[in-house]
This record gives sequence, C-alpha cells and structure tokens, in this order.
Amino acid sequence: MPPKPEAKPEILTPAKEDEPKADADEDDDIVIPTGGVDWSLNQDKGSGNQFWWNKTYSISIWKSSMKSLDKTPLPKITDDMVWKAFLQYQAGAVYRLCAICDGPEGNEDMKIFCYCGHTVHVKTCSNVAEAEQIAWKPSNHGFEKHLCVCFACDDVKGKPKPEIKREAENARRACLRALSIESEYPRPLAVKLHRLKEQICGKNVGPLSPADDAKMMKKVQSAVAEYYQPNDSSEYLKREKIKSKCDSWGVVAASDIPKYTVIGVYPGYEDPLSGEHAKCGRPGPKYSLVDLNCADYFNEVFAEFGMCFTPFINEPNPDQFSNTAWIQETTRPEGRLSVMTTRDIKAGEEVLIGYGPLYPRTYPYNYDAYAYHAVEGFSDPPCFALWHWPTLEEKDATFVAYVGYDKDTDSYSYWQTEDEAAKDKASGGEKSPKKE
Repeated sequence: MPPKPEAKPEILTPAKEDEPKADADEDDDIVIPTGGVDWSLNQDKGSGNQFWWNKTYSISIWKSSMKSLDKTPLPKITDDMVWKAFLQYQAGAVYRLCAICDGPEGNEDMKIFCYCGHTVHVKTCSNVAEAEQIAWKPSNHGFEKHLCVCFACDDVKGKPKPEIKREAENARRACLRALSIESEYPRPLAVKLHRLKEQICGKNVGPLSPADDAKMMKKVQSAVAEYYQPNDSSEYLKREKIKSKCDSWGVVAASDIPKYTVIGVYPGYEDPLSGEHAKCGRPGPKYSLVDLNCADYFNEVFAEFGMCFTPFINEPNPDQFSNTAWIQETTRPEGRLSVMTTRDIKAGEEVLIGYGPLYPRTYPYNYDAYAYHAVEGFSDPPCFALWHWPTLEEKDATFVAYVGYDKDTDSYSYWQTEDEAAKDKASGGEKSPKKE
C-alpha cells in the first residue's frame, strides 16, 4: 500500500502536443540517422519529441503517427518505407485538407496525390491517376484505390477556391470515422460498427433517405457511446444550457454521483497534421486533449459523439470549483483520458473540470484543477494519487487521497495509506489492498 505522498507530480493537461516544426533546423533539432534521403527523422532538443520531415513536399508528421515503422530498426528504414507509412496514415486519417482548394473533407471521400502524398477532393480538384503515374513511386503499390493526380500536377486550371461551408453530417461518414480506430475497441463493438457500415453503405444498399439516415446515425451514436460512456455512466448525466456560461452547453448530474466514479472517456481521433492544415487556413483545434481531437474542421463535435458527455464539460466560473479530474486509466490506450469525480456530486449540480495550464481562455474562469496520477510500483491492482491545484503554483498543490482500481467490478474506491491501515488494524478494521 502507498506510503505518505512526497513529490508533487505535474498536472495532467488537456492541451494538445506542440506541432512538429515547419522545417528541420539543425540548430534546434537532432537529426537521427536512418536509411532515408528524402525523409529525415528529427528530434526536437527541447521536448525530445521526434517527427519525420520531407523537405521536398514540406511535410512534417509525428513519428508516433507512423506506426507501421515502429518495428523496423532505424538504419534500415528507407524513403520507400516512410512513404508507405505516410500513405497508410493518410488513407485512414479522419482529418484531411485539400491541397488544391484548402477545403476540408466533406461527405465525399478525398483521395491522395500519387506524387506527393497530400489529400485532395475527387473530380473538383483532381483527375484519375493513370497506371504509369502511380508506378512512378514504388511506395504507391497497394494503395492504388486511394490515389489520384491533382490538378496542379496535371497542369489543369481548377475553379476559384469555393467558400468553405460545413456540410450536414451523415451516418456513413460518422460510421467510417468511428471505425478508423477500431483496433482500440472491444471486439464486439468493432463487429457491431462493421454491421452498421454494411447497413448504411454496403454494396447492395442505395442512398438512404433523410429519415433512414437519421435512424442509422442514432445507432452509430449509441454504439460509440458504449465505449466512451462505460458502465452505463450516461445515466448519471444530462446536457443542459448553462445560463452562467452564456447559455452554452454544459453537463449536469441527472442523479447523485458517488466520488471516484468514471463518468466518461474523452472521445477523439489523432490529428497530427493540424499544424500543417493551419497554414492553409484551418481554425485552431479547440477540443483537443493531449493528441486527440473530437471536433471537425469547424470545431463542431463530430456527430458520432452525440451521446458522449465529456466534450461538453465546462471549466469552473470564477465563483465555482472543479468536481472531476482527468485520469489515464491503465485499461485505456496511452493518451485516452477518462473523467472521474473527485467528490460526491448531487443531482442538478453542474459537472466541472479544470482544462489545465496551457488551454487558451477568452472567458472568466477559476483555475481549480485536479488530476489522478498512477503510483509507481502499484499495478496489480493499480493505485492513483489524486492531487489538487487551486493555482498554477506548485507550492499550492495539495495531495487529496489515494484511489485504487478493482478489476472485478471495473470501479474505483478509496485506498488507505500505511498509517491509516495500521490504525484500522489496531482498532479491528479491515486491511487495505496489498502491494503486488
């Protein structure tokens, strides 16, 4: 069981990871030797983060997004291998921007330039790629159905750039986005989403009527919520307009919620190219948490997350205080944070959370933040230390409690310290969980 706390860990922050640099400046970055020439692997001296950089086409993307290269020794990684990894990323990316008109992907799928790997709208900004054009780059093999030739490469004059408008969501796009991270889901959920995909856009399915599309959207939302609102946590919550926050959406307790209850998992998809997109006019993401984003180009939360609550949890007003905290559960992939209550919350009370020190605010707020941190040496069962930051000053941070996880019930509860356990033992109380 944990001893008394000593160090004050840094707060978990929902701020997005810094973007890769626009170029690889040797004064600021360390170039890591690989077998590539066109692509270089660079490490930022300050943060230690690594990113791949292609000077010819001005592409920079985090190494963590090129997952297919992880098992290959760096000296053996060639340009062809990096291009394949980049095409694989682009083929499954949720966030795409057209390099011709700078517009986002709508309800019609984009394709990829067979020469430079950038994404582009079909028909309005590109032509069908011929076999010899695809063969020009060996790494294109296996991606033929995703490839095209943009108007710039084909020396075709495109139409004037259209006004960028947000298209109405549809069930097809929502389902495809949800499936882009199917490896993260439990098997039954992935199967359910694939079945919905067949019902929405299978080979023998024609265009859905607006009414049928709305019905299928509800089914997609319900399936997605199974993952992001585990253990029927949605029953604890409801969305309401909050008068004190200019009638914007917020989350309110629909019933009493016990302390140490996970009320949801923050949804979202990888968005590593948002910095590249910003050069083309894309607004800065507002719903990013660590390196995941749950909103589209226009900063509207994706429709498939319509039954999820965590994106709509507000920060405290100047006269309010947080009652929930971020936690990296050991049962979730790295970076996929959950929200857990820090105390009992009464029905009708607004659910509030601190956004962390780096979030840009344009509204009055009270910096009052909590975070759960895994205790080293306690993994079976896991134990977390809850810390409170009433200010940005480390000296003001205070330890609140230890919280332990129970695998059998998939729940959390108070975990006694050694001193508390000794007192309980002396008084005939129950013993605390043991260290592994």
